[in-house]
Amino acid sequence: NHVFVLNTSLVQVAHITGIPDYSVVFSSATIVNDNFFIGTEKNGVFSCTISNQSVFENITPNGPERNYIFRVKSAPNKLWAVYGAYTLSYNLIPNDYGISYFQENNGWNTYPIADLLGAKNFSDIGYNPNNPNEVFFSSYYSGVLKLDGDENFTLYNHTNTGNNGFEQIPANSTTNIYDGSIR
Repeated sequence: NHVFVLNTSLVQVAHITGIPDYSVVFSSATIVNDNFFIGTEKNGVFSCTISNQSVFENITPNGPERNYIFRVKSAPNKLWAVYGAYTLSYNLIPNDYGISYFQENNGWNTYPIADLLGAKNFSDIGYNPNNPNEVFFSSYYSGVLKLDGDENFTLYNHTNTGNNGFEQIPANSTTNIYDGSIR
C-alpha cells in the first residue's frame, strides 16, 4: 500500500502509505496540479494536497456500494442493487457487500453487511407487488432475507422453515408470488 510521487528528476517528493482512520487498499492514484487523488478497493476516492498529506477528504460520489452490480431490481419508489457473484460453474465467490437502494429524493443508501443478520452473497431481488415495502433478497449462501419497511429484517433459512426446508411451489399454485422473473 504505497503511493510514491517523483518529480521530473525522479526524486521522491512524497510517499503515502495509508489514510488516517481508514483501513484501505490502494488501487490507483494520480496528481492534478497540487492535489493527490487516491482510489481504494472498497472505500472510494480520497484527495489531499501535496503540501498537507495528513488531511484527506473522501470525495466518493453518491452511488451504490460498488460499481459491479450482480442484480438490480426496480420497484415503486426504489431501485435495489445486490452484489453476489459466482463462477461460470456456479461456484460461490464470497463477498462482504451489503444491499444498496436508490430513492429519488435521498440518492443512494446501503444496508451494510453487519445489519443483514449474517446473510451474504445475494443473487436476486423480489418484492411483493401488493406491498412494495416488503422486499426479498435471495442469497446463494444464506437463504432468503426479507425486509419489511425500512429496518425490519427477517432471515429465512434451514433453521426456521418447514421440515423439508425451502420447498418448490407447484406451478398451479394460486398463491401470488412474484420474484421479477418467474410467475
